[in-house]
Amino acid sequence: MVGSGEQSDRFLWDLRRLVADQVAYDYVGCLREAAHQHDLRLWLENYGHWVFPASFCNTAGRATM
Repeated sequence: MVGSGEQSDRFLWDLRRLVADQVAYDYVGCLREAAHQHDLRLWLENYGHWVFPASFCNTAGRATM
């Protein structure tokens, strides 16, 4: 627990948002850059958990196709 139950929920929300953003921008974004350096395109299928449904769009937006 981080303080109260409500504080714990907010903390977990922020932590999960941070992880989702890091995966989308740093991991998938770097894969796209590496692919482009070799004249390749990055295509992916989004799988994962439903904590942040918009994260699928965020991650898919980093792909070339």
